[in-house]
Amino acid sequence: MSGGRVGARRAAGGVARTALAVLFTGAVTSLPSAALAQGSAAGSIRLVGQTAWVSQGGEFALRLNASTRTPEDLEVAVTIYPAVGSRSAFNETLTNRVRGSAVAVKADALSDLPVDAEGAITIRLPIQDAAQPRDPLRVRLRGPGVYPVSVELRGVGGGRQADRFVTHLVNIPEPVTGPKLAAAMILPLAAPPALQRDGSRRLTNAWSSALRALVAGLGSYQDVPVTVLPQPETLQALALSPRSEDRDAIAALTGAIGGRLTLASPYVRLNEPAYANGLEGEETAQRRRGRDVAAAVLGAPPDGGTAVIDDSLDDATANRLMDAGAARVVVRDRALAPINLRTTLTQPFQLRGRANRRLPAVAADDGLAAHFTRKVAAPLAAHQLLADLAVLYFDSPGLVRGAAALPPAAWRPTSDFMVALLDGLRSSPILLPVDAAALFAAVPAAGGPTRGAVLQRDAASAAVTALPAIDMRRARRQLTALEGLTIGPNPAVTTLEERLLVSQSADLRARQRSEYLAAARAASTAQLRAIRVPENQAITLTARRGEIPVTILRDVPYPVRVLVQLSSDKLQFPAGALARLDLTRRNTTTRFTVQARTSGTFPLEVTLRSPDGKVVLSRGRFTIRSRAASGVGVVLSVSAMCFLVLWWSRHFVRARRARRAATV
Repeated sequence: MSGGRVGARRAAGGVARTALAVLFTGAVTSLPSAALAQGSAAGSIRLVGQTAWVSQGGEFALRLNASTRTPEDLEVAVTIYPAVGSRSAFNETLTNRVRGSAVAVKADALSDLPVDAEGAITIRLPIQDAAQPRDPLRVRLRGPGVYPVSVELRGVGGGRQADRFVTHLVNIPEPVTGPKLAAAMILPLAAPPALQRDGSRRLTNAWSSALRALVAGLGSYQDVPVTVLPQPETLQALALSPRSEDRDAIAALTGAIGGRLTLASPYVRLNEPAYANGLEGEETAQRRRGRDVAAAVLGAPPDGGTAVIDDSLDDATANRLMDAGAARVVVRDRALAPINLRTTLTQPFQLRGRANRRLPAVAADDGLAAHFTRKVAAPLAAHQLLADLAVLYFDSPGLVRGAAALPPAAWRPTSDFMVALLDGLRSSPILLPVDAAALFAAVPAAGGPTRGAVLQRDAASAAVTALPAIDMRRARRQLTALEGLTIGPNPAVTTLEERLLVSQSADLRARQRSEYLAAARAASTAQLRAIRVPENQAITLTARRGEIPVTILRDVPYPVRVLVQLSSDKLQFPAGALARLDLTRRNTTTRFTVQARTSGTFPLEVTLRSPDGKVVLSRGRFTIRSRAASGVGVVLSVSAMCFLVLWWSRHFVRARRARRAATV
């Protein structure tokens, strides 16, 4: 146990210093010693854990980790400030700016604090119960609220600051009356595309670790309702990963999401407004492939009734969501046209679509989202998120309200963050964790400008990602042709489609999207060109009627179905010039019956098409040598021979008569 100094600043009577007996257990991680300049302080301090909710007569504990070269020169000072009066005041504290005079100050020399087995120090601040006689060893707070708490590592005796952060003490009313604030955490299991341009999959170690931390957190707190938003491409990356721990995470995930709302999403993250003017089919393909992959990996189809828009949107997007079966939508607040309200909107509303269509919606709060990626220690970020939710609760504690939090796309979950957040939600006396669908059911819609009306909101001016529409359509036509060729399921073609879908990811830059698309088109082209007719074959016909063998080469590892078409001005095709072939071997030969119109040498065109005849796969030119005479030619030849015989006979007779006459 170590003593300390606690100062309490009171409104009447100036400043009084009161010593508090506070229990400490903990440790300081020391760096290699080095000489410091006189009066200087160097080191860092971070939050490891804290009490999320403090009741009257309870205790506020901070678990800290401090690193310094000279612990004997430093002290830890904890200062509690007055409760924030608004959300804007709370946001100021996130940048280490606090207002008002200190409610309490406690400082302890760092070298006096013992080290625990995990290398942390725990500072405990007892809180005065307003219903009990005043205890000078306890901190007296001025009622329920969110109190900024500054934690500072500084020189002994109030010297130069080495490091500092601000967390919050949430003081809970006793007793808690009225409804809790419904809190819907929508947790995406998503990473940047693992499918590479060449068709391989590569999930980085950092993202693998982050995804496994999310799954572990969900599994450890299965009694806490949250919404899981798995990105199908990421699910595939885990399921097909060469790392056994990634594949194990999929097995753990299927157990962790049992009983939880798991939402359907496109194959990759999209900029939804970009899918207009003829690209609606690509958006449909994204959702279809996403649903199929999620169902295959998780063993059950995800829920499509609640849509989540992770990027911008417009009224056309709202209509397409309704057409796809969405009954409600969660959309980022920044994607909505701003409205003037006294406090943060914490109720559902109606999102306006086109043609007077309306879709129930909830705004995912941008302020809550920012905590997920704040550049502070993970436990501190999680507790700042909980404190922000508490500020929303204290705005109107007697009303039924709710808030949704959707992390930014760049969020990398950590175990420390997940534990702090989910543990805080589980134990909260003022927050009610719910899933996204339950938020709509539990919280009434916000009222509109007239009695009985529902608040309606418009989408903001959408930031539209420019997609290479012409190249996308060409790639889709190639892929459709390849799909039409294949017999039965074809994993190779499926992977080609996934490469096309990944090229549309909002996580890629424009140059990367172009590179992905070009690679996908090149791969499709190579597959199509691998089904071909050999060039420059020569065939000899020894009779007027015969058979011509046509060989088709298949250099793809799957069976295909094609149309073979022949054409020539010098040949007739009694059995037809078109044949449908199933190419199940590398070389497949079929025979066409032909009849020569004439003898000689002439070309034969062989065209290989897709089964629907729309796509030409290959063309070949055969050289036909016909040695057979036609019927007309035979007649002419016989006639000529007869004429010559007759002429010769008559000439012979005349010549003989002439010789006889000359003799006489």
